[in-house]
Amino acid sequence: MNFLRQYSLILGLSILIIVIVLLLSSADLLFSSGVTFIDTELNRSSGQEVYVKTTMDFGSHEHLQTFPMTVGDWRGWPYETAEWEALLKTDLMIMRGYVGPGSYDRPLFFLAMQADTESSFHPPHICYPAAG
Repeated sequence: MNFLRQYSLILGLSILIIVIVLLLSSADLLFSSGVTFIDTELNRSSGQEVYVKTTMDFGSHEHLQTFPMTVGDWRGWPYETAEWEALLKTDLMIMRGYVGPGSYDRPLFFLAMQADTESSFHPPHICYPAAG
């Protein structure tokens, strides 16, 4: 009981600070989804990953389909991925190309893919020369 009496002020202030922070935070900040992008290794962390907060659930096929076809001045088009989804045994996949001003018809590709098995993924030194 002596411990509680001795540290009750510190514990009380700590709880008060946590409550104030939660009250002043927005719901978007507290409940947004996070996605970790790994830049060079697909099957393990390379140490170069970047954590990005997003309101879009990249694990949901329905949410992923709502990814915009127009981003600013960039216009996109979808690729048919059913054959690749079956071949790679992915749970979900979306692939799009985007062209914008000054891109000279060289598209920027957006690919999001999720799978429970590592056999769906391959490292960049295999992927890039094979163009995917």
